[in-house]
Amino acid sequence: MKYVLLATALLTLPALAATADAQELRGCAARVADLEVKRDEARAAGEIERADGLQKAVVDAKQKCDDAKLRAEREERVAEKRREVEEDKEDLARAEREGDWEDIEDARRDLREAQWELQEAEADLDR
Repeated sequence: MKYVLLATALLTLPALAATADAQELRGCAARVADLEVKRDEARAAGEIERADGLQKAVVDAKQKCDDAKLRAEREERVAEKRREVEEDKEDLARAEREGDWEDIEDARRDLREAQWELQEAEADLDR
């Protein structure tokens, strides 16, 4: 049992180190590093098809990724998420005016989800 734990720890240390390095990277370099970590995790878990797909994604990202284009895509995603938040706020206000509690709860849930997605998109801007 000790050997299994030790082996598991030794296998996960490189992935953790790579993850820490990837967090310091930005743009395309971070994207490639993240894909490489996921690929290595898939290989370690014996998920060969997933690892092969991730390897193709790594090669594709290395060949085609452009930092300026990536930044523009991420900024567009943030703008889209802001629009969704505004739409959900309007839906909530409409539901509150109409007084339907089920619609109000649905609108609140949708708004919370849209706000969370906006936060994620904003966090991605600096990755």
